[in-house]
Formats: sequence, C-alpha cells, structure tokens
Amino acid sequence: MNERLSQLGNHALLSAIDVYTTHDFHHALDAVVIPELRSVSRIGVCWYPARLPIEDIEFEMDVRGVCREIVVDLT
Repeated sequence: MNERLSQLGNHALLSAIDVYTTHDFHHALDAVVIPELRSVSRIGVCWYPARLPIEDIEFEMDVRGVCREIVVDLT
C-alpha cells in the first residue's frame, strides 16, 4: 500500500483509511501502518470486521483523499 501511495504523492492528503478483515490486525497496524502513514493520527482507521467476497483474500485496505466528502443518511 505504501508503494502505491508513494506514486500518488503526499500522504497528508489522505482523508480516509478503511480496513476489511475478520482477523485481528492491531499488530500490523502498530508495526506497519501507523509508522508509515502519519495521517493515521489525524484521521484514524475504520475497521470493518467482514469476510471479503474474493476467496483467498483475508485482508483489504483502501485509502482515499478528497477535498470534501458528503455522506447522505438514507435511513
């Protein structure tokens, strides 16, 4: 993920970090993600404890950087 992010530019532009896995990833978060992505301290990480729809994939992480994000509550 860090290699991909380095191609995009400045990590400070991140506005969301999402993780999808049923496994406890706190060790990886502390050892890998937080030291490499300083934006974590500003925006946090949203963990979605879910099984991924693709067989053989146990962990997925997505990041995004937007200037403005609008969330519409449809409930």
